[in-house]
Order: sequence, then C-alpha cells, then structure tokens
Amino acid sequence: MISLRADRSDIAAGARAMVPWLAGIVPFGLVIGVSAAQADVPTLAGWLTGPLIYAGSAQLATIGMLGAGAAPVVVVASALIINIRLIFYSTTMARYWRGTPWWWRLAAAYLIVDPSVAVGLDGYQRLGRGRDPRRHAGLVGRDRPATELN
Repeated sequence: MISLRADRSDIAAGARAMVPWLAGIVPFGLVIGVSAAQADVPTLAGWLTGPLIYAGSAQLATIGMLGAGAAPVVVVASALIINIRLIFYSTTMARYWRGTPWWWRLAAAYLIVDPSVAVGLDGYQRLGRGRDPRRHAGLVGRDRPATELN
C-alpha cells in the first residue's frame, strides 16, 4: 500500500541520494534552456519540450532539428528513438510497483530518468521486496530537478 504520508526522512534520504547527480543534471538543463532560447522555434514549443518529449537528450535533438527546419516526421521519429530507453527503465521498475495503485504507477513513471532509476533501484534493493511503503517514499525524493523541465 502506498501512503501519501510517507516518512519525511525516507523522502529526504531519496533527495540526498540524488544530490551527486545534480552536478550533471543542472548544467544539462541549462544547456537545454539556452538551446531553446537560441533556436528559431516558437517559445511555447521550447517550453513544451520538457513535459511532452521528456528526456533531455531528446529535447536537445528536437529543438535542434526544429530550428534547422527538419520534417516533423523526422523530428518525432528521432525523439521516439532516443526515448526508447525509458521503456526499458519502466520494465525494470515495474516489478517494484506491482500491486500499487494506478495513480502511483502513473506518477512514478513520470519520475523515471537515468539517475532516478539508478538511485531508485539501489533503494528498492536495500529495502528488499516486501511491502514496506518506505521503499516508494525514497523514490519520491528522487524526483526530477526543475532544471530538467526547461
């Protein structure tokens, strides 16, 4: 069972585990923002790359291709190919999310990025396969930093 009243120390532990990853994520988020600002694409399109395209590498590729005037089908295909790794991440995490409510799986799936999978798997493996809700609280603390949502 998932509790919205997760132990704050578990959430904080998840957030602390992500701190070392920020050294790479923050500059990457800034690069995406600068690329979107300098590209010849509408501002709204640049902003929408975060929630719609999701992965930073796919965002950079999409912004670059849109700015260069690439065909929309090529842009979409490229973003999908770059993001295909997220399917593998989801498959890996699914075993830990079995039996959780649909809203948890939907929210947790949005948290999947390279570092959160690595740190999340470590947390799940340390706490075992039981039904301890603390396992999920640590993943919430590993949320994507705002810098990646450019």
